[in-house]
Amino acid sequence: MISSALRMKDLGTIKKFALGINFEVSRSGNITMSRKEYAERLMKRFGMDDSKPRSYSMSERDVDETETLSDARPYQELVGC
Repeated sequence: MISSALRMKDLGTIKKFALGINFEVSRSGNITMSRKEYAERLMKRFGMDDSKPRSYSMSERDVDETETLSDARPYQELVGC
């Protein structure tokens, strides 16, 4: 086992991790990871918390290529660049 090679401490079942990642362990032992809390914080930070979800992807006709960003940094932060 790895614990025989390394010094370890059992901290119990994980529930929350950095960046708003939440874990849930089912009775059958399945682990589910969710970033919903993180996504909600991002939406609020960028003023999109009242946005409605769409059930389809954006098409090319939805894009206005003539529009430019005066400052691309907020967009880059949102998409993780």
